[in-house]
Amino acid sequence: STGVRVVNFEDLGEGGMYADAVINDLYDRSNDLPHYKWGSAYYCIRDEFLLAQPAAFHEEVKEILVLFGGTDPSNLTQKVFDCIPELMELGDVHFTFILGIGYPFYSELAEQVRKHGYNVDLVQNVSRITEYMGKADIAVSSQGRTMLELASMAVPTILLAQNEREQDHEFGYLKNGFFNLGLGTEVSKKTIVETIRWLMNCPQLRQQIRTQMLKMDLKNGLKRVLKIILDEE
Repeated sequence: STGVRVVNFEDLGEGGMYADAVINDLYDRSNDLPHYKWGSAYYCIRDEFLLAQPAAFHEEVKEILVLFGGTDPSNLTQKVFDCIPELMELGDVHFTFILGIGYPFYSELAEQVRKHGYNVDLVQNVSRITEYMGKADIAVSSQGRTMLELASMAVPTILLAQNEREQDHEFGYLKNGFFNLGLGTEVSKKTIVETIRWLMNCPQLRQQIRTQMLKMDLKNGLKRVLKIILDEE
């Protein structure tokens, strides 16, 4: 009634019915209303990914990237960290754990790295995440927007959802090159180890995933969203 255009993001509630446009970039279509926009075509990727080069493909896995967001409330970082001894039996693999500034167990994890002499780097408060994604052969991540960033960098990724809401994010499945293990708190260490080991031993599959991800149009979502905001579509 005020004449102000209203655009809602990530809105599955009743308020979306009153907006001029609703952009749900992480969710599958759940209605056919014309002012709702669904899926990864409307993902607004950060500027650093627009110019970043995708990760190179290597036959042998040398770098595994692990990242679970700013606070990692389920401490899935520790769950993956506990898999390292069994995975290092497969060769000289280096692990990089990206830890958010709000992750509360940094000191404990650093002590474990020092004690066991693991080939691990713990990195906190990262300014350019593309520098790390660009070196990764495999990633292990939560099922939020980071997975779209990994797809834009063509990194084969194993997903562990932080919560049930993340499991509703439509992009993180095999059709887009992801190995989704479900709710992270319910996934066993054995399953994580076996999935990483399998992916490490399947270079042809990793190459197919990379090719599949490179075909995705994730860099034009911002243009689409701006047109919607400005009512120019």
